[in-house]
Amino acid sequence: MAKIKVVTIKKDDATTGVYLRLNVGESRAHYFLGFLVDESKFDKENGRFMQGSGFKYSVTYTENGQAQELNPKAANLKLSAKVEQATKILAAFEEARKANGNEWSIQMFADKFAPKKEIKTFCGYMTATIERYINERRYKQAAITKDAIASLTEYDVNFPNLEFADINKTYIEAYRTWAEQTKKHKPNTINMRLKEVRTILNYAISSGIYSGVAYPFGKRGVTIGNGLHRTKANIYLTNAELKKLSAHTFEHKRTEIAKHLFLASVRLRGINWKDMANLKHSDIQTKVSSTTHKPYKVLVYQRSKTARKKQDDAYFTITITDAIQKELDWFKENTKLFADYLFPIITKEVEPEKVAEYLDESRKRCNDMIKLIRTELGFNSELTFYSARHSFAMGMREKGEDITKIQQALGHSDSKTTENYLKQFDDDEMSKATELDF
Repeated sequence: MAKIKVVTIKKDDATTGVYLRLNVGESRAHYFLGFLVDESKFDKENGRFMQGSGFKYSVTYTENGQAQELNPKAANLKLSAKVEQATKILAAFEEARKANGNEWSIQMFADKFAPKKEIKTFCGYMTATIERYINERRYKQAAITKDAIASLTEYDVNFPNLEFADINKTYIEAYRTWAEQTKKHKPNTINMRLKEVRTILNYAISSGIYSGVAYPFGKRGVTIGNGLHRTKANIYLTNAELKKLSAHTFEHKRTEIAKHLFLASVRLRGINWKDMANLKHSDIQTKVSSTTHKPYKVLVYQRSKTARKKQDDAYFTITITDAIQKELDWFKENTKLFADYLFPIITKEVEPEKVAEYLDESRKRCNDMIKLIRTELGFNSELTFYSARHSFAMGMREKGEDITKIQQALGHSDSKTTENYLKQFDDDEMSKATELDF
């Protein structure tokens, strides 16, 4: 059920703007309505400018680049018109959904309520989508889109002028070849950009801005891989290697911290960097066993990757075993933890729009330490923090667990994704069952 509300939000320039907030399920977006406001003269409960004999002030309103000063009554009339416009758009979407089963998206609402005028180029639409991502506080997606624009522009200086139909199969394949062979970019990086290009093209099609002619993806188009093109030696640590890593003490503290972050991730079902960074003491709950009636602790958190998809398995519950508790205690005793966080990844206050960049940089620093670990211990693996997830998956497989359990443990909605973690290993390797008891 979609809900709208007029709210005030501090803008980057320290002024306060009036926005329309749209809530659709767990998703939220904000649209600037053109008004700047003194919060002391705005009725937040009713979303109206205060007016009457006791209020003599002007409201700055900007439309089509032209600023003007309005009295409170005139400002409220314009504000009411915008709310009515939004209400009618939502009613039309809901009517179409009931009549034809046509689902609508926040992007479709944005294109109707706050259309970007004369967007004829694909790059222009990507730029408009960045604004939408920022309005929805999806800063990571905004950063990926910016990176895709920069890379495509480096490949083709004329990219900013290309129309939707120019982004065809031939163009995408040529870009990918350039990124792989000339720039030597990693498959995951290229795939991340291409997925965003595909997503934005789909937005444009669903909004009626683009007909879909020359659409480069799909059954007969470009296939975007899952990034798992590396050999088996590059993906995971064996149980024996995990034991070796666990038993080794590194001279430098940063390397030792990286080691424990990696091992903690393995024990926490291959948790990704972002989710691990956001884990807090408040995520730990106490439950009582239905069989022994003894209390035990669990860690409950929402996976960032599936939170927006409203999946039933978006929430993870992991029993805090002695091994996990040992890792948590190590960080508590040997590192300076910030606020309520369980791990020393977020170590200071970070502005929301800068969190994605902050986590990317911290992950890169951790991976630099993990490369030193690989060299010092002589592992044949091209080890990164993400290898912890594959190490956990293979540890379960080596124990003889079936793919359904592994799928559930990893939080995959599709068993095919789980198979991609495991399919590169031969039967002989699979038969070597070992305990995940490093």
